[in-house]
Amino acid sequence: MTALAIIGVLVAIWAVSNTNRIMDQVAVWQYSPSPTIEGYAEATTMTEEGRFLFFASRPMIADAAEFDAQCGIEQSVGAIGCYRPDFRTIFLYDLGPGFENVEQVTAAHELLHAVWDRLSDAEQNALEPLLEAEAAKRADDPEWIALMAQYAQIEPGERTNELHSFVGSEFSQISPELEAHYARYFEDREALVALSSGVVDLGGM
Repeated sequence: MTALAIIGVLVAIWAVSNTNRIMDQVAVWQYSPSPTIEGYAEATTMTEEGRFLFFASRPMIADAAEFDAQCGIEQSVGAIGCYRPDFRTIFLYDLGPGFENVEQVTAAHELLHAVWDRLSDAEQNALEPLLEAEAAKRADDPEWIALMAQYAQIEPGERTNELHSFVGSEFSQISPELEAHYARYFEDREALVALSSGVVDLGGM
């Protein structure tokens, strides 16, 4: 086998093992974020990797009709964002003036769903006990318990996925292991958490 043929085989192997990254790169090249979307990335202190995955998920700001059609979420949950893994797309609802911090935190929440979608089973399994340990710290918080009970009803089997988004965007003083994980996507996670004050019930899915 010639050197050129060997290089070709190696490139093919790399492409197969990095399919998701290639798809994300193509999506980023084809996506042009609006000033509002750019603002969400800036306000939530997304890192270069965070911005890459956010834009790879082609976040769209939708009106009420489009959001309901794309997300299919019961209004009782109060969700204003969703990540569609089948489309690898984030949909965000425009609440209008005065709710910028809610929209920003929701954008971060949905980014973390996109991150979770790209983690291997082994990576997800390693994070699960760390996330549950953080959730256990709020075992005496009735609002938190009620919120997670709602999500359990409408998204059965997605508890760890939701914890990954909530912990990363709204929990302060988490374990060093989780801080290291989220540092890949946010430069100043505490600044993001500060934005989330009082908006835990207006998250996404």
